[in-house]
Amino acid sequence: MTSFPDNRTSQNVNGFDALVSSFGDDSRSLTKLFSAFDDAVFAFAFRHEEPLSWWSDRVADLTGRSETDLASQRAGALVTESDRERFDAACTTALDDGNATVSVGFVTADGRERSGDCHLVRLPESDHLFGVAELAEEPPERTAHERDLERYETMFDTVNDGIYALDDEFYLLAVNEAMEELTGYGRDELVGAHGSLISDDETVSEAFRQRERLLDGERDVGTYEIEIRRADGETVPVEVRFTSLPSEDGTFEGTVGVMRDISERVERERRLQLERDRVAALFEDSGDATVYCEYEGDVPTIRSVNAAFERTFGYPVDEMVGRSIDDVVLPTELAAEGKAINRRVKAGEYIEDEVRRETADGVRDFFLRSIPVHPGESGEQSYAVYTDITERKERKRELEETKTRLESVVENVPVILFALDADGRYTLCEGRGLAAFDTSSEEVIGESVFDSLSEYPEAIADVRRALSGEPVNAVHELENLHLETWFQPMHDEDGEVTGVIGVSMDVTARMRHEQALTALHTATQEMLEASSTEEVARIAADAGASVLDLPGVVVFLFDEETNTLEPVAHSDDVPPLVGPPVSFEAGESITWQVFATGETRVFDDVRESEHVYNPETRLRSGLYVPLGNHGVFMSVDDEPGTFETDAVELATVFAATTQAALDRVSREAALRKREHELEEQAARLERLHETTELLRDIEHLLVLADSRSDVVDEVCERLAATDRFSMAWVGTLDEATSKVVPEAWSGMERGYLDSVSLELEADSTTVEPAVSTVKNGSLTTVMNVAGGVQREAWRFEALTRGYQSVIGIPLVYREYSYGVLMVYATRSNAFDALSQAVFTELGETIAYTIDALETKRGLLTDRSVELDFRVTGSDDLLQRLATSLDCRVTYEGIVNDEETDHLFITVHGTDVDAVEAYLDEAIAVKRSRPVTERDDEALFEITVTEPLIPSVFGERGAVPESITATEERIRAVVTVPPTTEVRELVETLRTRYSGLELAARRDRERPVQTVQTCRAAFEEGLTDRQQQVLKTAYLSGYFDSPRGTTGQEVAKSLGITQPTFINHLRTAQRKLFDRLYEVE
Repeated sequence: MTSFPDNRTSQNVNGFDALVSSFGDDSRSLTKLFSAFDDAVFAFAFRHEEPLSWWSDRVADLTGRSETDLASQRAGALVTESDRERFDAACTTALDDGNATVSVGFVTADGRERSGDCHLVRLPESDHLFGVAELAEEPPERTAHERDLERYETMFDTVNDGIYALDDEFYLLAVNEAMEELTGYGRDELVGAHGSLISDDETVSEAFRQRERLLDGERDVGTYEIEIRRADGETVPVEVRFTSLPSEDGTFEGTVGVMRDISERVERERRLQLERDRVAALFEDSGDATVYCEYEGDVPTIRSVNAAFERTFGYPVDEMVGRSIDDVVLPTELAAEGKAINRRVKAGEYIEDEVRRETADGVRDFFLRSIPVHPGESGEQSYAVYTDITERKERKRELEETKTRLESVVENVPVILFALDADGRYTLCEGRGLAAFDTSSEEVIGESVFDSLSEYPEAIADVRRALSGEPVNAVHELENLHLETWFQPMHDEDGEVTGVIGVSMDVTARMRHEQALTALHTATQEMLEASSTEEVARIAADAGASVLDLPGVVVFLFDEETNTLEPVAHSDDVPPLVGPPVSFEAGESITWQVFATGETRVFDDVRESEHVYNPETRLRSGLYVPLGNHGVFMSVDDEPGTFETDAVELATVFAATTQAALDRVSREAALRKREHELEEQAARLERLHETTELLRDIEHLLVLADSRSDVVDEVCERLAATDRFSMAWVGTLDEATSKVVPEAWSGMERGYLDSVSLELEADSTTVEPAVSTVKNGSLTTVMNVAGGVQREAWRFEALTRGYQSVIGIPLVYREYSYGVLMVYATRSNAFDALSQAVFTELGETIAYTIDALETKRGLLTDRSVELDFRVTGSDDLLQRLATSLDCRVTYEGIVNDEETDHLFITVHGTDVDAVEAYLDEAIAVKRSRPVTERDDEALFEITVTEPLIPSVFGERGAVPESITATEERIRAVVTVPPTTEVRELVETLRTRYSGLELAARRDRERPVQTVQTCRAAFEEGLTDRQQQVLKTAYLSGYFDSPRGTTGQEVAKSLGITQPTFINHLRTAQRKLFDRLYEVE
């Protein structure tokens, strides 16, 4: 028994309730228990259903039993037999609730029964019960203080945790045995020592802070953790629970507390934190997707994910944290699987399994490791690690597929897999290829390869090479089969050959295919040397039958002229099979259909096709291969199903080669044609060049000519002088006789013009080309005189004289005809389109030259003819103006340029504004302006885009002297040279003005030095532009006084600048004055 110091017994006893309160939740029961102590109380300790482990002396005194006897007795043995059941029930209640009280009877030493209350308390952190029995009328043998002290001492020393008492100055008042063990100091060293003996300054300060909180009333019991220093210098982590020592006057006298060693707990926590740190590091740094979840009920809620998880699943972190992991990654159809995993993990089970989970890119395969935070225990936290195995599973699937295919190859492909040992004996021989040799694996294994291949020395030589360590690939012919074999030596760890593994494949079809291709190559070489499509077709038909071994071969080529497929070549067996092959028109046969669609067709029975040419044909099999736009390669047979895949493939390849050969021949033919065309074109260009040069020479001669006769003579002689033309002549129309009269000719005429009819009334289909040219007024060409020679007499005469082609050129200038030029060539087709254009230009040049010469002659002659015309019903602008405004219009003059005429007219008897308005609306008037205005008349300059009557007369060599238009008619007085055919001129003018009549004709004599001759001589010294400027200025009233128009206005009307106008005007004036004063 442990006793308290004598001088502090009463205080310890009185303060024992405070000590008991430091035991925690059981403090009230213990306080109640010990407060009941007095002389009538005895106490004992025991484990229920076991013998007493401790008892007070009072128990032995009361029961009269020895220490040995009590040590073997259960607590219930102290109670009367009738109360034992209730006593056991109270013990059970105390164990469950912490305390219980029961009234029972106790058997004393003298055999008496004494009743009393038994208080039962479960000791803290123990399954021991502490019993206190309070007996009635027990005479005290000792004082209550002594009993309490003894009890406290007993409790003090039986508790496993260190118990201490400190005074108000932090000195130790008492310690128990556990405290001695905890600190390593003896009780005599501890009691009376300051608390700093086992604590450093920081710990002492913390203890004082905790005590102040206790004194402030923040709590009744204080708890904190500190480290104490043992006697051996080692520090020990402890948990301290303390409270104040009660005093009678309420003053603070110290504290009492329990100190428990928590080294193991701290170590566990340290290890746990270390584990957590490692897990956190693994969590963050792991390359696998990792998620930490906490369960809310049965729902695993995401608390954090690592970067790999975010990358793998493709969802942002803020969209995942706080959500159920199943809602984020679990496919809907796998909800049941997810719930099962959650239950297992929550129960503390570690899970490894392959699963499918949803990512932002779709469902993928993962290897899942679900790790509870407390394995083996139910818990609320777990980690899940997802390793993406999608590609691994795909590779596995591909390997399985490859394995399946390989097995299928071995079972279905005609190959032989074999293995030989170092002596050349078969240890393995599998494959469908064995069937070709009518043997089985069982028959071959164990046999020597040298025996089985004894008749094939080349094959044996390759086997020996392989057994010597050399990989070999070779093709051997065995029993009419071609086998390609790969030999691969096998070596042991020392590099010694232990055997050979090999694969043999039947390549008979390939070898025959290659042989066929070689033969086709030879045929192709022949095609490359062929010069015509017919020769290519013949080679294709022969090769199809002899090389490809095809029956009934026919090669059809497309004829562009008849739009049919013609059988150009065929094999010898075609006529006996179907008779002579026929042509096919559009849409009437399979052959044509293949040609039109460009698609190869194969038939086991041609009668199945809707395009079969003859439904009753004896033919069955048919192979039709298009040859591009050239035709069709056809093979037919009277047996069904003749054409196998290999044959079709070879035929298709050969047809492509044939098509290429046909393309080449066609290209070469096109090139030859093009070369011929280029040669002809070069010849035409050469002839054109010669013709152009010839015409340039003629144009030069025309410039130098002085008369019409000079013109026509020079033209005919120059043309006939070349080798290209036999004869040329010029003729004019004689209206009196209605025939073309030759005016000049040159070359090999030889009476031709006298032998042919040149009358206009002859049959238009048989007349000489000169007549057609005159009548039609257009170019006439006869490219081949020999054509129609029996129907047209002139052709016979022409051929007799060597004329092969003819061209007739009308000589027309501004719609006035000056005759016809006829040229005869020594070869046919001599006048192509380019030559015709050149001769047309020559005709216009000749007509212009004749017109100019006759106009000049008329101006320079001293005699002239004056013609007085009346024109009615004309749509000429002058008469339309006079009619619309009821006025008289007088012609003053005209200035011509290349595209328009500038006409000067005087309008009498009407308003100027009305004239301007009319001219502005007239379509034929490009622009107009009033020049001068006097009294009731005004001078206008108008620019017109259509020929008016003054220009029509001028174009035909008639010089207007006066022209006046009124509402009724136009009167025009003109002069013409005396050589002019007046009747022809009148008829020509009537083609334009049907209401034209010649009212009078007068012959006029001119003096030797007439105004006309002077003007002509003067105008010869002026350029056309100077004449235009001078005449326009004069007619515009520029020289009038006062001036009728300004130089700027005249320049604008001519489309030139004013300085240019002044320059031309001064140059013309200087030439005029030079002419005037040249006599002096």
